[in-house]
Amino acid sequence: MSTRPLPPKVGNAVAELNRRRLNDLQSRQRATTILTPEAMQGGKHSPARLLWTTLRGEARPITQADLVAFRKSVAAVGGKLQAGITAQEVIDLSTPADRERARREIPHAIPARLRAGEVVFSVSAGPESRVNRHMVTILFPGYGAALSRPGTALQAAAWLGQQGHLKLDCDCERHRYFYRFLSSIGGFNAGRAEPGFPKIRNPHLRGLCCKHVVRVASELKSGMFTRRQIAGMIEADRQRLEAPRRVKPQVILVRQQQAAQGVTVKPRAIRTTDDAHRSAVLAGVRRALATRGAGDARADVAATLSALQARTDVSAGAILQALQRVLQQPAGS
Repeated sequence: MSTRPLPPKVGNAVAELNRRRLNDLQSRQRATTILTPEAMQGGKHSPARLLWTTLRGEARPITQADLVAFRKSVAAVGGKLQAGITAQEVIDLSTPADRERARREIPHAIPARLRAGEVVFSVSAGPESRVNRHMVTILFPGYGAALSRPGTALQAAAWLGQQGHLKLDCDCERHRYFYRFLSSIGGFNAGRAEPGFPKIRNPHLRGLCCKHVVRVASELKSGMFTRRQIAGMIEADRQRLEAPRRVKPQVILVRQQQAAQGVTVKPRAIRTTDDAHRSAVLAGVRRALATRGAGDARADVAATLSALQARTDVSAGAILQALQRVLQQPAGS
């Protein structure tokens, strides 16, 4: 019989987060091998000559050609990202490895503190982590729109988690060394900005978010406990705006006993947009096979498959795979 795992600790989340942020800042200030924006411009006396990279797979000194490649990568990534990103985009743009780690290793993400559009989550640490939990901070730039949105606070919270843009930060080392630079140049960073290029850990600028942020994104999209807590924050701020004497936004602290309500026996599914498209296509094909002759339905599938062959976008690729699996099944199945 499955047992419900314990939620991560939610008490003192902000105090612990502040300590970790201070240690992170002090460590960053002591660093002497940062590839700064000025150094990336190159030049005869560039300090980049003294630094190393793992570009092309091995640790070696940075060359002028590497600097050119770095600048092109930054320009390409910066052009694709916008100021703010949705929870679904967090999942879609993360690496398959980070998504798989989130599925296998991170069962829970519980909102611990909420205030005026900022939510600090206490997140389960991975099995090999040196700490018991990590803190992920989410900022909603469109929080004011959620307050003014017609409907109940719960409806506004659902819109904010599913469609609203967010900014993010995590106190883990993977976010610090792999992804903080990306969130900084993409305009969706909620913590300390990082201008130093990740020349060793992520010189190709692959991925977007760590497994802790991916788990939080899944909770924002469909977690009812998280949605209710955000709705409580929205309701409190709506009431504050109607009461002139209430000046400061209310701080909502989640207690450990409440956090247990956000724990499920099976961790919430983490589904990319392609996963959703694939499931929708297969469901549609099953309905067609059930309501029409098998020969007609298979002909429709084959026609759709032919029409998609020329498309190169990711969603079309996912649908192609689903349809190909259908056609590979025996005609009578």
